[in-house]
Amino acid sequence: MDSKKQTLVRWTILIVGGAITAAMLYGSGMRSKVHEVRAVTNDLKIMGQKYRDAQRDLRYRLTVSYQLEARRQLALALDEMEKRNFGVAQERLASTISLLETAQKAGTTAPDFSLLITKLKSVSLTATENIGEQRGAINDLAREMDTTLSGFVQEFLTSKKAEDDAEPIKRSSLNDVPLPPGNEIGRRSKPVTP
Repeated sequence: MDSKKQTLVRWTILIVGGAITAAMLYGSGMRSKVHEVRAVTNDLKIMGQKYRDAQRDLRYRLTVSYQLEARRQLALALDEMEKRNFGVAQERLASTISLLETAQKAGTTAPDFSLLITKLKSVSLTATENIGEQRGAINDLAREMDTTLSGFVQEFLTSKKAEDDAEPIKRSSLNDVPLPPGNEIGRRSKPVTP
C-alpha cells in the first residue's frame, strides 16, 4: 500500500510540475509576443483612422462631383430651352435639383444650396415664343451657382493638389513580400525588379 501511495504522489508531483512548467513556458512565450501584439494594435488604429479619412474624403469628392454635375445639367437645361425642348429642359432642371439635394444630404462642408434649390423648384418652363424672361431667370440662377461654386471648387482643387503632392503613390513589388523562413537553396540571390 505504501508503494502505491508513493507512486501516486510521484505521479501527482510529476503532473503538477509538468503543468506548472507548461504554464511558465506559455506565459514567457506570451510575454515575448506582447510587443508584437502592441505593434499590430497600433497598426490597426492607424489603418482605421486612414479608412475614416478616406471615407470622409470620398464623401467630400462625391459632393463636389454632384454639385458640378448639377451645374452641367443646368447648362444643358438652358441649351434645351434654346432648342425649344421645354419638356427636356424641365427634366434637366429636375435633375439639377435632385443632384443638389443629394449633395446637401452628404453632410460635408460643401456650400449650402438650399436657397438655390427652392428657387429652382419654383421655376416652371412653359412653351412661349419669347423665352427671354425664362432664360434670364435660369441664367441668374446659373450665375448664382457659379459664384457659390467658384471659390469652393478652387479651394478644393488646391487643397487636394497639396495632399496629392505630399503623399506619393508607392507601387508594391515582389520584394515587399517577406520570404518565409526555411531552406535558402533555390531562392534567387538578386531581388526581382518589376
